[in-house]
Amino acid sequence: MKKTLYYKVKFGFKDDEFVSINQDEIRKAIYAQVNGGIVIFNGGSVSGNNIIAITPDLNRALGFNPTYKLTGEDYRAIGEGVIEEHRIALENAKLSVTDPHKDIKKLR
Repeated sequence: MKKTLYYKVKFGFKDDEFVSINQDEIRKAIYAQVNGGIVIFNGGSVSGNNIIAITPDLNRALGFNPTYKLTGEDYRAIGEGVIEEHRIALENAKLSVTDPHKDIKKLR
């Protein structure tokens, strides 16, 4: 069974100004960010003009409180493989939206 990856769509600078999405909604978020449209996710909606960043939501992936600040110890426990898996999936989604003819990297 494939593990679900989660991402934060940041629309403000406060710790709680984000919508958490799963990997199936990454392309919608990137498309809205690039084109400035309003996007509706399972967990809420955001104007693409207000999207500051799309980053891995490791808190949700690990079952932590959404606003808990991960420590160095947490990152060591998570492992580089999980972070890399999130990064590759996000990069693939960006490529599929911005340049659909480029080769897509495969997850390990």
